[in-house]
Order: sequence, then structure tokens, then C-alpha cells
Amino acid sequence: MADPDVSHTIDPSTETAGANLIFDGTTAFHSEWDGIPKDLGDTAPPELVATAKALPLDHGRMENWAATWASDTILVAQEALIGTSYVKSGDGKWSVSFTDRVAYDRAADAIKRKQLAKAGARLAEIMNTIWP
Repeated sequence: MADPDVSHTIDPSTETAGANLIFDGTTAFHSEWDGIPKDLGDTAPPELVATAKALPLDHGRMENWAATWASDTILVAQEALIGTSYVKSGDGKWSVSFTDRVAYDRAADAIKRKQLAKAGARLAEIMNTIWP
């Protein structure tokens, strides 16, 4: 994964104004990550609950959990972008393409499920810490 701003200066040739200007056709690519897998609905299936329960508890100070969890999310984001490439399409916009779209969608679904399980486990950990 490349960070176009790694030098901490803005290079106009790589400026994206955020992921909302990366498009998959006419859809903002970022928005494809906003929804949950379509089959989940509003109830967690047993396998998702089991995954959440199997996650280890955080043993550091609660004040540091957000940074730890954000760092984990950055690592997952690298995994999420495997099989994608980007081409500048004008006006600060970029187009995404996929080596294998079916494989990408399958991987994205698995990542979303894993992240949802983590989110549930982390919320439970916060609640159990605040109100033991």
C-alpha cells in the first residue's frame, strides 16, 4: 500500500481528498465498505457471536484501547486493498479496478464479518469494564 502523503507534503499529482473521491464505476469506493454483509440483517448469527467471544481481552489501560484498535484497523485496511489498483481519472478523482472482483468481494465480506465481531467484542469489553 502506498501513502501519497508520506512526505507530509501535498503532491498535487497524488492528492485524493480522501477515499470518497475513489470510484468503482459511479459509486464512491469508500461507500462499499460502509454496509454490513447483506445476509446479516440486524441479528448476529451464532458464528459471529462465537468469533467475538473467542477474541482475547485487552489487558492494557482502557485509555489506550482506542489507539490499539485503530492500529489494528490500519493493518486490516492493508489486507482490504489486496487485488486493487488505482488510476487517476481527473479533477482529483481516481478509479479503482480489481484483479479478481469476485475474490475481492468474498474477501471484503470476510473482513467485514471479522471487524463486526471485533466491534461487538470491544463494545462488550468497554461495557464490562465500566459496569463490572
